[in-house]
Amino acid sequence: MNTLTDRDGGLTLLVRLHERHWRVTRVWADGGYTGQLVNYTREVLRVV
Repeated sequence: MNTLTDRDGGLTLLVRLHERHWRVTRVWADGGYTGQLVNYTREVLRVV
């Protein structure tokens, strides 16, 4: 049974991406990725 949600996995993925490839400034995602994940990505990682 998988207890990791797409949003939680997305956050982990984006943080790791930012650590390794800090020049990435834009990502695309479907409408399911909203709220805190989007805010964190925009405000902390500076990715839109």
